[in-house]
Amino acid sequence: MVAGFAVLGGCTVAFGAALHDALGHAAGGRGRWRGGVGRGRWRGGVGRGRWRGGVGQGRWRGGAGLAPRLIQGAGLLTIAVGLLRRDRMLLTPGSVSWHNHAHDVISAVIYADLVAAQVLLAARFGRDPGPGAEDWRRWRPWMLASGLATGAALVVFAADTSAAGAGVLQRVAVTIPLVAIAAIAARLLRTQFRTPVRSGWP
Repeated sequence: MVAGFAVLGGCTVAFGAALHDALGHAAGGRGRWRGGVGRGRWRGGVGRGRWRGGVGQGRWRGGAGLAPRLIQGAGLLTIAVGLLRRDRMLLTPGSVSWHNHAHDVISAVIYADLVAAQVLLAARFGRDPGPGAEDWRRWRPWMLASGLATGAALVVFAADTSAAGAGVLQRVAVTIPLVAIAAIAARLLRTQFRTPVRSGWP
Protein backbone atom coordinates (compact mmCIF):
# COMPACT_ATOMS: atom_id res chain seq x y z
CA MET A 1 0.00 0.00 0.00
CA VAL A 2 2.79 2.42 0.88
CA ALA A 3 4.50 1.70 -2.45
CA GLY A 4 1.18 2.21 -4.25
CA PHE A 5 0.68 5.61 -2.62
CA ALA A 6 4.24 6.62 -3.50
CA VAL A 7 3.95 5.59 -7.15
CA LEU A 8 0.53 7.19 -7.54
CA GLY A 9 1.73 10.41 -5.93
CA GLY A 10 4.87 10.58 -8.05
CA CYS A 11 2.96 9.96 -11.27
CA THR A 12 0.39 12.61 -10.29
CA VAL A 13 3.13 15.17 -9.71
CA ALA A 14 4.65 14.35 -13.12
CA PHE A 15 1.24 14.61 -14.79
CA GLY A 16 0.58 18.01 -13.20
CA ALA A 17 3.91 19.31 -14.51
CA ALA A 18 3.20 18.02 -18.03
CA LEU A 19 -0.31 19.49 -17.98
CA HIS A 20 1.00 22.87 -16.83
CA ASP A 21 3.50 22.86 -19.70
CA ALA A 22 0.86 21.83 -22.23
CA LEU A 23 -1.71 24.42 -21.19
CA GLY A 24 0.46 27.41 -20.63
CA HIS A 25 4.18 26.69 -20.99
CA ALA A 26 5.82 26.89 -17.60
CA ALA A 27 8.46 29.38 -18.76
CA GLY A 28 6.71 32.60 -17.99
CA GLY A 29 3.12 31.39 -18.40
CA ARG A 30 2.93 32.97 -21.82
CA GLY A 31 -0.37 33.56 -23.52
CA ARG A 32 -1.39 35.69 -26.47
CA TRP A 33 -3.24 38.91 -27.09
CA ARG A 34 -6.49 38.67 -28.99
CA GLY A 35 -7.67 41.86 -30.60
CA GLY A 36 -6.10 45.25 -29.84
CA VAL A 37 -3.88 47.44 -31.99
CA GLY A 38 -4.03 46.77 -35.69
CA ARG A 39 -7.35 44.92 -35.59
CA GLY A 40 -9.62 47.93 -36.10
CA ARG A 41 -10.52 49.76 -39.29
CA TRP A 42 -11.67 53.20 -40.37
CA ARG A 43 -15.25 53.43 -41.60
CA GLY A 44 -16.40 56.43 -43.64
CA GLY A 45 -14.66 59.51 -44.99
CA VAL A 46 -12.68 62.35 -43.46
CA GLY A 47 -14.45 63.74 -40.40
CA ARG A 48 -17.45 61.44 -40.87
CA GLY A 49 -16.21 57.99 -40.19
CA ARG A 50 -15.37 56.18 -36.96
CA TRP A 51 -12.76 53.77 -35.75
CA ARG A 52 -13.95 50.20 -35.22
CA GLY A 53 -11.82 48.08 -32.93
CA GLY A 54 -8.35 49.07 -31.85
CA VAL A 55 -6.74 49.55 -28.47
CA GLY A 56 -8.60 48.25 -25.46
CA GLN A 57 -10.84 45.80 -27.32
CA GLY A 58 -8.60 42.78 -27.13
CA ARG A 59 -8.18 40.42 -24.22
CA TRP A 60 -5.39 38.29 -22.82
CA ARG A 61 -5.83 34.57 -23.30
CA GLY A 62 -3.55 31.78 -22.22
CA GLY A 63 -1.74 30.55 -19.11
CA ALA A 64 -2.10 27.17 -17.47
CA GLY A 65 -4.14 28.36 -14.51
CA LEU A 66 -4.00 26.93 -10.99
CA ALA A 67 -5.39 23.45 -11.70
CA PRO A 68 -2.08 21.76 -12.71
CA ARG A 69 -0.36 23.05 -9.56
CA LEU A 70 -3.24 21.76 -7.43
CA ILE A 71 -2.84 18.37 -9.09
CA GLN A 72 0.87 18.39 -8.29
CA GLY A 73 0.08 19.31 -4.69
CA ALA A 74 -2.35 16.40 -4.49
CA GLY A 75 0.42 14.12 -5.72
CA LEU A 76 2.83 15.25 -3.01
CA LEU A 77 0.15 14.88 -0.35
CA THR A 78 -0.65 11.39 -1.63
CA ILE A 79 2.94 10.35 -0.93
CA ALA A 80 2.63 11.84 2.57
CA VAL A 81 -0.62 9.96 3.20
CA GLY A 82 1.08 6.70 2.27
CA LEU A 83 3.89 7.30 4.72
CA LEU A 84 1.51 8.36 7.53
CA ARG A 85 -0.23 5.04 8.01
CA ARG A 86 -3.56 4.58 9.77
CA ASP A 87 -3.83 2.48 12.93
CA ARG A 88 -6.95 0.66 11.73
CA MET A 89 -9.00 0.33 8.58
CA LEU A 90 -12.39 1.62 9.77
CA LEU A 91 -13.08 5.29 10.51
CA THR A 92 -14.42 4.61 13.99
CA PRO A 93 -14.06 6.83 17.07
CA GLY A 94 -11.36 6.04 19.59
CA SER A 95 -7.81 6.74 20.65
CA VAL A 96 -5.43 6.78 17.68
CA SER A 97 -1.87 7.82 16.99
CA TRP A 98 -0.73 11.21 15.68
CA HIS A 99 0.08 9.77 12.28
CA ASN A 100 -3.44 8.33 12.05
CA HIS A 101 -4.84 11.82 12.66
CA ALA A 102 -2.38 13.28 10.15
CA HIS A 103 -3.44 10.70 7.57
CA ASP A 104 -7.10 11.69 7.96
CA VAL A 105 -6.42 15.44 7.82
CA ILE A 106 -4.19 15.21 4.75
CA SER A 107 -6.69 12.90 3.04
CA ALA A 108 -9.40 15.53 3.52
CA VAL A 109 -7.11 18.17 2.00
CA ILE A 110 -6.46 15.90 -1.01
CA TYR A 111 -10.19 15.40 -1.57
CA ALA A 112 -10.86 19.15 -1.50
CA ASP A 113 -7.80 19.76 -3.69
CA LEU A 114 -9.00 17.36 -6.39
CA VAL A 115 -12.52 18.78 -6.43
CA ALA A 116 -11.12 22.30 -6.89
CA ALA A 117 -8.64 21.09 -9.53
CA GLN A 118 -11.38 19.51 -11.64
CA VAL A 119 -13.61 22.59 -11.49
CA LEU A 120 -10.70 24.93 -12.31
CA LEU A 121 -9.58 22.65 -15.13
CA ALA A 122 -13.09 22.77 -16.58
CA ALA A 123 -12.88 26.57 -16.52
CA ARG A 124 -9.43 26.43 -18.15
CA PHE A 125 -10.66 24.15 -20.94
CA GLY A 126 -13.36 26.72 -21.66
CA ARG A 127 -10.69 29.25 -22.63
CA ASP A 128 -8.66 29.27 -25.83
CA PRO A 129 -5.40 27.37 -25.27
CA GLY A 130 -4.27 27.51 -28.92
CA PRO A 131 -4.23 24.65 -31.46
CA GLY A 132 -6.67 21.96 -30.46
CA ALA A 133 -8.77 24.43 -28.46
CA GLU A 134 -12.01 23.14 -29.91
CA ASP A 135 -11.18 19.60 -28.80
CA TRP A 136 -10.42 20.66 -25.24
CA ARG A 137 -13.56 22.77 -24.97
CA ARG A 138 -15.55 19.57 -25.43
CA TRP A 139 -13.96 18.28 -22.23
CA ARG A 140 -15.24 21.21 -20.16
CA PRO A 141 -18.70 19.79 -19.25
CA TRP A 142 -17.20 16.39 -18.46
CA MET A 143 -14.60 17.88 -16.12
CA LEU A 144 -17.22 20.03 -14.44
CA ALA A 145 -19.50 17.01 -13.99
CA SER A 146 -16.68 14.90 -12.55
CA GLY A 147 -15.76 17.66 -10.11
CA LEU A 148 -19.35 18.04 -8.92
CA ALA A 149 -19.81 14.25 -8.67
CA THR A 150 -16.63 13.96 -6.60
CA GLY A 151 -17.83 16.72 -4.28
CA ALA A 152 -21.27 15.14 -3.89
CA ALA A 153 -19.78 11.74 -3.04
CA LEU A 154 -17.52 13.33 -0.44
CA VAL A 155 -20.39 15.22 1.19
CA VAL A 156 -22.44 12.03 1.56
CA PHE A 157 -19.38 10.13 2.79
CA ALA A 158 -18.47 12.78 5.38
CA ALA A 159 -22.04 12.87 6.71
CA ASP A 160 -21.61 9.37 8.17
CA THR A 161 -18.17 7.79 7.82
CA SER A 162 -19.27 4.70 9.75
CA ALA A 163 -22.26 3.89 7.51
CA ALA A 164 -22.42 0.56 5.70
CA GLY A 165 -21.73 2.09 2.30
CA ALA A 166 -19.16 4.66 3.46
CA GLY A 167 -16.26 2.63 2.13
CA VAL A 168 -17.83 2.41 -1.30
CA LEU A 169 -18.50 6.16 -1.38
CA GLN A 170 -14.91 6.86 -0.41
CA ARG A 171 -13.61 4.71 -3.25
CA VAL A 172 -15.99 6.40 -5.68
CA ALA A 173 -14.79 9.84 -4.56
CA VAL A 174 -11.20 8.77 -5.14
CA THR A 175 -11.81 6.95 -8.42
CA ILE A 176 -13.67 9.75 -10.26
CA PRO A 177 -10.79 12.29 -10.26
CA LEU A 178 -8.24 9.55 -11.00
CA VAL A 179 -10.24 8.47 -14.06
CA ALA A 180 -10.41 12.11 -15.19
CA ILE A 181 -6.65 12.48 -14.75
CA ALA A 182 -5.97 9.25 -16.64
CA ALA A 183 -8.25 10.33 -19.52
CA ILE A 184 -6.54 13.70 -19.88
CA ALA A 185 -3.09 12.11 -19.66
CA ALA A 186 -4.02 9.62 -22.39
CA ARG A 187 -5.17 12.45 -24.65
CA LEU A 188 -2.01 14.44 -24.05
CA LEU A 189 0.07 11.42 -25.01
CA ARG A 190 -2.06 10.68 -28.07
CA THR A 191 -2.24 14.16 -29.52
CA GLN A 192 1.00 15.60 -28.13
CA PHE A 193 -0.99 18.75 -27.48
CA ARG A 194 1.16 21.84 -26.99
CA THR A 195 0.24 25.52 -26.96
CA PRO A 196 2.52 27.60 -29.23
CA VAL A 197 4.71 29.98 -27.27
CA ARG A 198 3.55 33.43 -28.32
CA SER A 199 3.62 36.77 -26.60
CA GLY A 200 3.23 40.41 -27.48
CA TRP A 201 1.14 41.63 -30.40
CA PRO A 202 -0.08 39.27 -33.14
